[in-house]
Parts: sequence; structure tokens; C-alpha cells
Amino acid sequence: MDDDQLLLWGGLGVGLAVLAWWKGPDVVEAVRDVVTRGDRLTYTDVGVDGQIADEPEQLRAQAAIALGRDAGDLLLDVYSAARMVRSEGAARANIRTHVLLNDAAEKGWSVHQTVTASNPSLASGRYGQQYTPVGPGGYKTVKRYSTARDPYRADVYAVEEAMVEHRNGLDPTGGAVKFLDISSMGGVQQGTGSYAAKVADWAKEGLRPFTLPGDSDLVVFRRVG
Repeated sequence: MDDDQLLLWGGLGVGLAVLAWWKGPDVVEAVRDVVTRGDRLTYTDVGVDGQIADEPEQLRAQAAIALGRDAGDLLLDVYSAARMVRSEGAARANIRTHVLLNDAAEKGWSVHQTVTASNPSLASGRYGQQYTPVGPGGYKTVKRYSTARDPYRADVYAVEEAMVEHRNGLDPTGGAVKFLDISSMGGVQQGTGSYAAKVADWAKEGLRPFTLPGDSDLVVFRRVG
């Protein structure tokens, strides 16, 4: 990195610190999104039922145009996976996408069907939160994955890259069909229980946790036996 680049990023760091004091963390996050993730591709709101009312196909077309592509030049599966990685944790988008592709293949569903599968089924096919409030302080699992947050340009690129890898037989997860972030468990993320309880629960489905090189927080689960 040359001196001009160092000055640019140093100035950005100072600017973010000032924004944090002046406008708060939400504004800082928005600025960081634009700088590191590119343009936000769609704008949606979560309803009181935890679901997003916008039609997935309309959002896909809007995202394609925001990317500078023709309206039809973005797969619904790609857009849906990009929403998933933005909502679940874009820091490991590649790993999450490979797990999602394995999960979809095992179920015999499309990626879009997999990330939007819901209970009750009336919410299937729609984007939304993974957990929905039930009574005072309670939550229930509604979807297999969260798709509540809108993706950015970088999310689509990461998903498309992982899909190419997967088609070429490269899967860094070793065939994993589930993932979770240990740091999100124990109620840190709404609706989550303990990590130990989840491991025991998924063990009944023949799943065993594995950590990947360089990451002790994101755990993937593979079928064993």
C-alpha cells in the first residue's frame, strides 16, 4: 500500500470516528457498507410478521439493474443467496454459500426455495427473519435462514464466485449442510439457545460440528456415519 492509499484509509478511519460521535453507529455502518461492499442493491422493510412483502422476482430485477446488468441478468438463486449471506454474516460469505448449496442439493430444492422455506408454509417463498417473536420475550424459528437484510454488490460477487467453485468441485466445507456462529448463540442473536444444546439436537440428525482453518467461531456441520 503506497503513501496516498495510507492517507486515504487513515482519513476514512478518522471520518468514521467523527461520524460515530456525531451521527451514531447506524450511519457509520452505512458509510462502511458503501466503501467496502459497494452499492446497496435493494431496499426492503421487515413487516410486523417478520416477513418482507416485496416480491422476490421484483427485487431480483431491481438488484440486476443496480449492478448495471439487464433486468433478467441475475439469477434469483444468486440474489437470494446474497440476501442470506448479508443477513447471516457476510464476513464468511464463501463458506456460507457452499453450505447453502449443499443444503439445497440434499433437499432437492433450489437455493431460493431453501433460504425461504418456512413454517408456517404461508411464509415460504418470501424473504424475512429466521426467528419471529412469540409472546413476551419468546421466539420461534420460522425460516431455515435469515434473509431479512438487503444485499450489497460485494455479496453478489462473493456468491457468484462460490457457485462457480462449487460447480467445479471445490467445496472448502467438506460437504457441510449447516453452519452456525458460536458467538451468536445463547440469546445473543434473538431466538438462539445454547451452542451445546444445538450440537446435541443436530447430532440426532447425524450431524457433527467441524471448525475450519482460521476460524474458531463459524462452525459447519457434516453428516457422519
